[in-house]
Amino acid sequence: LEGLLDSVEELSGDVKLACLTRYLSKTFAPGSAQHLCVWSSYARTARYLASSLEQRSVRCWCLTAESAVEEMDETVRLFSDSGGVLVVSGPAEGPALDPVEACINYDLPQNADGFEERWGHFDRRGRTAPFTMVILRDTSRALEEVEDSIDQLLKNMAQEVISP
Repeated sequence: LEGLLDSVEELSGDVKLACLTRYLSKTFAPGSAQHLCVWSSYARTARYLASSLEQRSVRCWCLTAESAVEEMDETVRLFSDSGGVLVVSGPAEGPALDPVEACINYDLPQNADGFEERWGHFDRRGRTAPFTMVILRDTSRALEEVEDSIDQLLKNMAQEVISP
């Protein structure tokens, strides 16, 4: 078990967040009027991302399914007026996000319907501006290394139990 904990501690931070910030630094000019969206399936992840991006001086707003309707409307209005990054999780039903130029899927929905619902927030009747959908994928092997360590730990534990 200590070997597993050591393996987890050796992981170098949040690889996926690093990928997101690298992508944003290449495509998003701080202080510009660009409108980007980062979408997560989970409210806690959305809040974490918004906080992490704000710590990196990215102008950022956060919407989750927990947000009241009035709060959603006000957040979308502020975002529409000044640009920045809107971090979203949650409702299939929600505001139109017409000003968004690109949406970065931090994680994927669990099924095709969920992806179609995300797309629907941006591709509404009357939209004339181009729109890009981006998907982040963790290719670091960090998670696989942890899984390999767990598998090895379990095999060792099984051998200890079976041995006379």
